[in-house]
Amino acid sequence: VAGSETGTGDQDGLVVDAVDVKSPADQSGLKAGDVIKSVGDQEVARALDLERALLGRRPGDEVEVAIERDDESLTLNLVLAPAPQQVQEPNRPTWELLGLELAVIPKAQFQQYRSRYRGGLSVSDVRADGPAARQGIRRGDILVGMHIWETISLDNVAYILGRSDFAELEPLKFYILRGNETLYGHLTVSHRRP
Repeated sequence: VAGSETGTGDQDGLVVDAVDVKSPADQSGLKAGDVIKSVGDQEVARALDLERALLGRRPGDEVEVAIERDDESLTLNLVLAPAPQQVQEPNRPTWELLGLELAVIPKAQFQQYRSRYRGGLSVSDVRADGPAARQGIRRGDILVGMHIWETISLDNVAYILGRSDFAELEPLKFYILRGNETLYGHLTVSHRRP
């Protein structure tokens, strides 16, 4: 599910922008344009609330989703499925060199941050002993740039890490979004590719 905040006071909720075909959300009957009001006992006003409502739940768990559709309140039953297997290969150098696992943020979802950047990559994991952890990057941050380049896609990061002059870029300046702030720092890569 990709969504955006309504930001209209009493009408708080997460507007569904898109639903993946054959996903659990699609099978529950959720549609683009629906406004998610709550998931289980968790009220939903933004994407983070949706993620929080699903924490600790397992594949096969059923959760009630309260929505509004065309001024009508509905309750849908969402049965959670295992997360799809992600291809790790494009992300491997990022994990090995920087200690970061990154995930693409759909454009519609990124727009909710109201940032001057065109896009970014969500930090889904940080290796405890990696350069990113040493610089204070944490899960949930959004990587929006490295050195002079934007990081909208995993290909952007692969391009930067694969440059023949990569060693000359160190320490590598990075830019992240955390909440309403844009933060920056410098990464020093502790080991090199063979």
